[in-house]
Amino acid sequence: MKINLELIKKFEPYYSLILEFEKEYPNYNGELEDFLKLEKIGFQTKTWVAVRLMTRTQLVKFAISCVEPILPIFEEKYPEDKSPRACLEYLKTYGSFENLTEDQINEIRKHRYVVLISTFDSISALLSALNIPVYVAYSGDPNGADNAAKAIYFYLRDDADTQKTHEEKCLGFVLDVLKENEMGLFKENRNQYENE
Repeated sequence: MKINLELIKKFEPYYSLILEFEKEYPNYNGELEDFLKLEKIGFQTKTWVAVRLMTRTQLVKFAISCVEPILPIFEEKYPEDKSPRACLEYLKTYGSFENLTEDQINEIRKHRYVVLISTFDSISALLSALNIPVYVAYSGDPNGADNAAKAIYFYLRDDADTQKTHEEKCLGFVLDVLKENEMGLFKENRNQYENE
C-alpha cells in the first residue's frame, strides 16, 4: 500500500496535517516504512497516519508502548498504587483483541483504572493517559492510540532526549509490525482503504 496525499485525505485528517504534508511532500507516494522515516514531518503526523492502518490488537500494543514510559511519573508520586501497572500488564496477557467476546470486554473494563476528573491537573490527566490502552482494547478506536502517542509529548516535553527516545520506540513498534506481517502491513484495515 502506498502512502500519499489521496490516502491521507481518506482518513479525514485535521487540516494542519494536510497542509504540512502538502507543503513538504506534495508528490510523495511511498511505503509506510519510508513514510515513517520522512524528516520534514513530525512524530504526531506519522503516528496519526499509522494508527489508521492498524488492527485492534496492533492499536492496543502501540498504545501500551506509548504510555509505558510515563508510568514511572505516576508511580513516583503514588508508589503504593500499582493499579495502572497491573492494568497494562493484564492487557499484555491477551494475544489478540480481535473478535473479543462480551465477557472478555467486561473483564478488560474491570481492569480499567477509573478516574473521575473533577479538575484537570497533571495526575488526573496522567491517569487518563494510562487508561488509553484499555479504551483502545474494547473500542478499537485509532484516535485512542493516537492520543497515547500524544501523551509522550505532554509528559516528556521537558526532557527532549527522553521524548525522542520514546518517539523512536513507538515508531519502531510500527516498523516491527511491518516486518512481521508477511501478508502486508495492517492487512485488515488497509483493504478497507484500498477498496474505497
